[in-house]
Amino acid sequence: MDPNISTEPIQAEVPRQQPLSSKKSNKKIAFWIFAILLFLIAFIAGGFLTGAKTGNPIVQNQNLAPNASVDTFIQNYYNSYLGCINNHFNNVENKNNYNKTPEQDCPYDVSAFTPTLYSQLQSGQVNPGGDPILCAQNTPQLLTFDKANVSPKGSATVIIHTVWGRNSPMNIGVGLQEINDQWKIASIVCEK
Repeated sequence: MDPNISTEPIQAEVPRQQPLSSKKSNKKIAFWIFAILLFLIAFIAGGFLTGAKTGNPIVQNQNLAPNASVDTFIQNYYNSYLGCINNHFNNVENKNNYNKTPEQDCPYDVSAFTPTLYSQLQSGQVNPGGDPILCAQNTPQLLTFDKANVSPKGSATVIIHTVWGRNSPMNIGVGLQEINDQWKIASIVCEK
């Protein structure tokens, strides 16, 4: 063996790492716990306040199925109607010859309305001067829907927003009535 090489273990001083429980780390953990708790409180309180702000009463044991079916019904009807109107105006034959009116291509679906409103639509008594369903003379780019406000007495209201590009949306107030377990549009009120 080489006399210049030592066989004794080398002892080197290793710098100590700061433990995880340092004050800086504790402050970070406390901050995140506080932030998460604050978020949860705001989220829970926001859910309760939303019902109060919109005027929707908070009812225990509320059956949510009618509310969902109102939303589905009104969205399906209006989206289908807007699609039909857009197809009418995008049809080259209609653009060049004006053979058909939008009312001919997209007749009002009698099953979607109460008998009174359907009769008024047929006679031109509802929102004269434009499309009585869309409350406009042109077709909007987009429709958005507020959640239905359903009463326990079998009626509901929905606000529909017609979006026109950069302009502010216009509102359509739609009243609905439940007849024989089916929702029917009972009134259409255009924002003035």
